[in-house]
Amino acid sequence: MDQAKALKTAGHKVAFIAMDLRSIRRRRPLGYQRLNVEGIDVFTVSLPLGRVSGRLPDAVAAAGIRFAYKKVVSELGRPDIIHAHFYDMGIVAGVISKENNIPLVITEHFSGLNNDEISEKLRNAAVKSYSNADELIAVSREFAGKLHNNTGFDFRIVSNIVDMDAFSDICPAERDPGDRAFSFISVGNLRPIKGHRDLLEAFSTASRESAVEMELTIVGQGPERESLERQAGDLGISDKVFFKGQLDRREIAELYRSCDAFVLLSRAETFGVAYIEAMAAGLPVIATACGGPNEFVNESNGIMVPVGDKEAYVKAFLDMAENAGKYDSEKIRKDIINRFSPEIIAEELDKIYEDAILRRRGS
Repeated sequence: MDQAKALKTAGHKVAFIAMDLRSIRRRRPLGYQRLNVEGIDVFTVSLPLGRVSGRLPDAVAAAGIRFAYKKVVSELGRPDIIHAHFYDMGIVAGVISKENNIPLVITEHFSGLNNDEISEKLRNAAVKSYSNADELIAVSREFAGKLHNNTGFDFRIVSNIVDMDAFSDICPAERDPGDRAFSFISVGNLRPIKGHRDLLEAFSTASRESAVEMELTIVGQGPERESLERQAGDLGISDKVFFKGQLDRREIAELYRSCDAFVLLSRAETFGVAYIEAMAAGLPVIATACGGPNEFVNESNGIMVPVGDKEAYVKAFLDMAENAGKYDSEKIRKDIINRFSPEIIAEELDKIYEDAILRRRGS
């Protein structure tokens, strides 16, 4: 949706097709709907399949997307480009692209492809998807390398867009050493891949060893929340760790105003939007060398640590709390805006779309 809004602002006419197969517990209107979301024409098909396994979900998704595509054409006209996100949507989009001779661009985000080894089934599905694309995009250089190793395809690099409007006008509060605890914040779904268990363990050790008083705010919801809250109690840090649950971007941005640093110890990231959003708000970050963050975290804006290195995690907490004054919040903010703003990403996508159209004409 961020890309759709950026492309619309750049002068393009954009339609967004969304397929929603979540369970009936996710209350929403079912069937087909045409909506206008933040100025974007959105065509949705929503069916409550939930955890139904086998080929049925794929078949239903394909039928739903084809139905929505016909609605787009009848109401808005034939598109010049189809841009699919994730390999599975690329498979369906590839069929539509072939049938109608429309150039296809696929952006891959799926973290399951960000591994050194993948299953034969996943590899075959990804290859099937990418074979129909005129241009392929990965969201980070390291991820593009993994995709090439796993599928044999080359990918161009276009980073995810960050909603700068929500974060770039946030100024972290001026901090007078000693007037309050040093405040870390972490934002991410509470799932194992985000590394929250290691986060709590490292924070507990660092808060005992540091001469600086620390606190940690955790934003996010997920299956690990109850066990993480128990872990915080077992570690004796419940009075220093605050679980905020799921918040929207504006609420997160407001929290950043009173925080001193961002930390997320992910085990793998294809990109890492949460880090970018924090830096757009001027916060220095602690990040793991887990893929995406390798592209943009450096000595001028934070600390990079090896994945799984618990001693390095503790040291990063200590170093950040004791030396945060060396980071220039305004420089961090400006550097991120110059690299990941909607205007910059829209220009990059525009060039790729032009290349895809020329490639299709040439073939």
